[in-house]
Amino acid sequence: METSSEYRIYRNNINVETGSFQLNGEQYINICWPADGSTIRLEADQNQGHPGSNNPNATVELCGSSNQSFGYVLDFPQNDNDNYIETECLEVFAPMDPNDKSVTPSGIGEQNYIADNTILEYKIRFQNIGTAPAENIYIYDTISPFLDLNSFNQLNSSHYCFY
Repeated sequence: METSSEYRIYRNNINVETGSFQLNGEQYINICWPADGSTIRLEADQNQGHPGSNNPNATVELCGSSNQSFGYVLDFPQNDNDNYIETECLEVFAPMDPNDKSVTPSGIGEQNYIADNTILEYKIRFQNIGTAPAENIYIYDTISPFLDLNSFNQLNSSHYCFY
């Protein structure tokens, strides 16, 4: 590393420590935090000129005790901004409705705040649980006026669709 980088530790989405580091080849740094049942996230910045778009981070939920600290993992983007990396982390609900829509990251607080220019990944699932084939399926949704629809990019689908 030619210059130092910053790291941040979040406990239940509250920044509790910030530091800097600079490593030579084959060096590493150990950053320890007490396991008290909280959700702990460690983020590190990339130096300018790094050949990728990833944002190194690691999250551990319910670390060390049965303290009820759930639901923070999906509030921030996963480390999958490069085209050759994909991470999918889902919250488990039971019983499962076969028709739903989700977005990651989900954002912080009741208002679901996210940082500007954050890539939002939506997943819409529809399942026909009846005995007859479903035909002419339409899914209508309203997109927030705070989002730029010109930046929309359909990634994939199991069947033909258009928008």
